Formats: sequence, C-alpha cells, structure tokens
Amino acid sequence: MAEQASPVPRFRNARLLVAAITVALATSVAHAAPPTLIGDYLLTTGSFTNAVTGTQALGNLSVVASSGSTGFVTGTASDAGWFWNGAIAPGTGLSVSGLPLNAGGAFGNYSIGMRFQFSDVSGYRRLITFASNADTGMYVTNGTFNFYDEGENKGGSISGNTFVDFVLTRNGTTNQVAGYVNGVSTPVLQVADNSGNGRSPSGTLQFFRDNTGGDEFSPAGRISLLRIWNGPLAAADIPMSMVPEPSALALGGLGVAGILFRAWRRRRSCGG
Repeated sequence: MAEQASPVPRFRNARLLVAAITVALATSVAHAAPPTLIGDYLLTTGSFTNAVTGTQALGNLSVVASSGSTGFVTGTASDAGWFWNGAIAPGTGLSVSGLPLNAGGAFGNYSIGMRFQFSDVSGYRRLITFASNADTGMYVTNGTFNFYDEGENKGGSISGNTFVDFVLTRNGTTNQVAGYVNGVSTPVLQVADNSGNGRSPSGTLQFFRDNTGGDEFSPAGRISLLRIWNGPLAAADIPMSMVPEPSALALGGLGVAGILFRAWRRRRSCGG
C-alpha cells in the first residue's frame, strides 16, 4: 500500500498563515483605531457641512466675519478652499460649537488638523481661539507656530500664501500639547499645558479670528480642510491624519491578510 503524505507540512503552513494574518491585522488595527473623527470639513467642495455623521458628529461650520469678502474656490485648483480677504479687527474666520466637554468640563482632549494659508505671517496671527476672553491660544508668530500660554512655545515654520498642514493634539489626562507640520510624525512643539490654556470651557472654537476686538489676525487667507478628533492622535497616526479615510495603511494591512488567505486556499485546493 502506498505511503500517505504526512499532514504535518499542511498544518505547519496553516499555522504560518494564521501567524502572518495575525501580524497583518494587528498592524492594521494599530493604525486604524485612532480617536474618533467627529468633524471632517472638506472646504474645496464649497460647503461648511460636516462629512461625519452619527451621534458624536459635530455640527456644520459657521462664518464669523467683521468686514471684507469671503467665498469658495471649488475643485482641485491649487487655491481651492474657503477664502477671506480685506479683514479688519478682530478679523474674519470660522467657528464650530458643540464640542464634547471631555476634560474637566472643557473641550481639552482632542486633535485639530488644518490645511490652510495666511497672507501675512509676521507678528502675531491667531490660529485657534479656545476662550473668547483670553489672549492664550494657538498662533502663527513671525513665521513659526506658537502655542501661547503666557509664554512662548514655538516650533516649525510657515510661509505666507503657502498651504501647510498643521495638527495640534492635547491629552486631557496628562495635559501634554504637541504640534505637527506637514504630516511629519516628530512634533515641532511640545508643552505641558497645566494651566488649561488649550481648553475650550464653552465647547466652541474659533479659527483665524482674534478675541475681543484685537488685531492679531491675518487680513487674508484660505483653508481647504479642517478635521477634529475627540482625543490626541499618536505620532504614528500623524502622516495619514490629513489624508481621506479609510487610511491607505489600514487597507494595506487588510490587503496583505487577504492575499495570504487566498494563497492558502489555493494550496488547499491543489492538495498542497
């Protein structure tokens, strides 16, 4: 009687396949499960509508303008997005409300991503206002990013009339703030925000506009993408943070698992 082939190689191959799939899926999940995206505003579409839906989704953006003109350039042109021109004090910008009060009764556990440009980056130019009665917050100062908390915390660079991706994260438990530029996972600034200057007690944020009639704003600029998450992104998530979801990295991990599984099925059907 002919000797039967040992089943061990088949089982060994199966175990190797399971191990490979496990690693691929673990890698995918690690990159596919950042904090929840609660606001996704693609302004190149000519709309202030939040693309995120569901119970945690924020409302739409609103314009807060003092003067000058605003409007949209839609499509894929290099200057596409929402723009403002001719602003005077306290400036023209955008606002979003209804943010979750997730850090001691304030919105202080988050990531905020912005693809924007300013016409003027000299002096102090307000980027994000967390409290309308405070000078603290996020600025562009003489061509650098500056988390101002009664002291200077600067890093990175920005040029006038040039789009830049900027992501600001804050951990509501440790109070650590970090800023990232153009998808690079190494932060350009890091600071312990123990005084809570990067928190919004009202659950409202304003962008580009100075508080209480001040003149620390950019007279013109534009924004093409604004994103808000309900927690701090990890450094490893920054490169994909301003790329339309689902992330290519997550899909790549799942794709590897799928390829391995189909190869294993073929081997089984061929008696391998």
